[in-house]
Amino acid sequence: VLVAKQITQLPAIYALQADEFEAMGFGPKQATNLVAQLKRSCTEEVEDWRFLAAFGIEHLGRGDSRKLLKEVPLAKIIELSSDDIVKINGFGPITAEAIPTSLKSKWESIQALLKLGFNLILTDQNEQVADDSPISGKSLVFTGAMQQPRNAMKEMALSLGAKVQTTVNKKTDILVIGAKVGAKKIEKAEALGTEVMTEQDYLALIQV
Repeated sequence: VLVAKQITQLPAIYALQADEFEAMGFGPKQATNLVAQLKRSCTEEVEDWRFLAAFGIEHLGRGDSRKLLKEVPLAKIIELSSDDIVKINGFGPITAEAIPTSLKSKWESIQALLKLGFNLILTDQNEQVADDSPISGKSLVFTGAMQQPRNAMKEMALSLGAKVQTTVNKKTDILVIGAKVGAKKIEKAEALGTEVMTEQDYLALIQV
């Protein structure tokens, strides 16, 4: 519905009022709920790297957004050149070349949303990522029922310099499996050359 009305930019969506949603075909209750949800999203705490990743900037998913903001505050990333980015661990020349251009195309929208007063949890630039960890720079996928909380596993992996993916692909280095994992998923990972290890083996690898 929003796309049909040519409302595709986040600032424009956040500016919509209940009567405007109703004019698009939403019921009164739906329209009221949508406005309330948009307002609530501005007040709830969210990490700055999640906020940045939501804009669909080329090569800046959650993992790379977090890496970038560990080096430079959100307000200053627009000043980064490709030469600056390629010096950051985990960013190659192609990625570093693409990010500034894509970032500039989204910067107006980012600034407009920041003015709405989002409750951002700012990344600490003094926090060090363990570049010498055994999973630093590697792409991981967690699947199955884990003994450790899944979010805690992901946060630990990110802190150790890894990237966390949602699905296995040719870029995945390690598939960490818990209980009740289908054989096809494991076979697919092995066919792609991805290392498959149990949760216990993974925790032993990172010495937890």
